Amino acid sequence: MSRLSVELLENNDIISKKILQAIADDFNDLINTNINKIRNKIGIATVNFLKKTDTYESLINGKLAAHFGLPIHNRQNMVDSILQKIGDNIQVEHRAVKVFGKRFVNGLEIRVLVADFSDILSMIEANVTTEKGQVLPWLSWLILEGDRIIVSEHEIRLTGGVGRSGMAVMFKNNAAIWRVPPEYAGTYNDNWLTRAILVDAYDFYLKEIENILREELV
Repeated sequence: MSRLSVELLENNDIISKKILQAIADDFNDLINTNINKIRNKIGIATVNFLKKTDTYESLINGKLAAHFGLPIHNRQNMVDSILQKIGDNIQVEHRAVKVFGKRFVNGLEIRVLVADFSDILSMIEANVTTEKGQVLPWLSWLILEGDRIIVSEHEIRLTGGVGRSGMAVMFKNNAAIWRVPPEYAGTYNDNWLTRAILVDAYDFYLKEIENILREELV
């Protein structure tokens, strides 16, 4: 009866490291293959999240549409174009997975918003032009200006069927001021977009991203 003898030339630590490295290599290949699909799915999820916010609804059908004078016939297209730009500009960077000790490091880095919002603030849709040719940077007011007084000696009167929005007009009033309605006002670090993604829907948003990664990488 013959006997088979096997001699391991490498110790357990070396074998374990090689196994982990093989797993990391496979994972890196999987990320490279699916990174565009991941990016597209995260973009779609982000746009959908922003469309569920109170601010979005107000821009389309409510108080902000009236206050900013967003044109009745195309304001939804304007706002949707801005959200689509955010979705299109999401960056997903593959940082090669490596073995560090007995664990993996690196993976995917996801950047959702351009740091200075320059991509969306530079869009035509971020502004409204009045009948007199004055350009009103409504998006900048909304996400950057906080509660700063923007127009002095004027007030907004909500009334149906008038103005660009079909919802309101601005009147001269020496005792009045106009600013972004405080419940919607935002600043660089705390505005509609940052609140929606990083605060209000943070856990749910992360869960959605986790689901996308599972679909594409597991």
